Amino acid sequence: MPDLKKIPSHAEWSSFKKQHKQEKFSVSGVDVGSSLDAYNAAIKPGTKSLPANIAAAHALHEALSKYIAKMPKDAKRPKAFDDGVSVIRDNAKHNLDAFNAQQHEIAQFAQVLQKFHSEVVRLTTSPGFTTLEEIKKDQLLPPLLAAAKKLDLEHYIVDEVHAFRKSRDYIAQMAAMKNGPAALGEVPDLRTHAQKILANLQSVLSA
Repeated sequence: MPDLKKIPSHAEWSSFKKQHKQEKFSVSGVDVGSSLDAYNAAIKPGTKSLPANIAAAHALHEALSKYIAKMPKDAKRPKAFDDGVSVIRDNAKHNLDAFNAQQHEIAQFAQVLQKFHSEVVRLTTSPGFTTLEEIKKDQLLPPLLAAAKKLDLEHYIVDEVHAFRKSRDYIAQMAAMKNGPAALGEVPDLRTHAQKILANLQSVLSA
């Protein structure tokens, strides 16, 4: 879950109105309490919940924006009440932006993940590892690990990344001993480790 701002419950909203002696205050066409109920019921962790989370945050922000826009001017109404409503609206907007940003980051990460896997397949199907230098330079993992770290996912692939690097280093050693590319049958299967990294991360992303 992204870093979210506090959104009150229906009961907390009622208490807030009572605190400022606004129990009877209402705006035609906007039920803030129900909107808060809908939001709090909808928000759930996991990437599968993102579309629903975005829709819920958007609906709450719209409801509160409408509520504020239709609030009649009243010098007797406490400023703290008006300010408090604005804070809830701003928090809803913050959460909406956070969910949208998370969705964008996950889409970018999925592209990086697929590129990593495709590159490993390409390299390991080259006859005799003719592109061994690319593997030795470790150009494949850093972009993937940087993207995974951004989403706090790197701990899901620690073991497979370690195995991948061991295989890569062994390939480099074999090539150095032969003073040329290592034969496919003489080296560990990088593709197996890459597929496990891909499967682990795809499983997390689809949770």
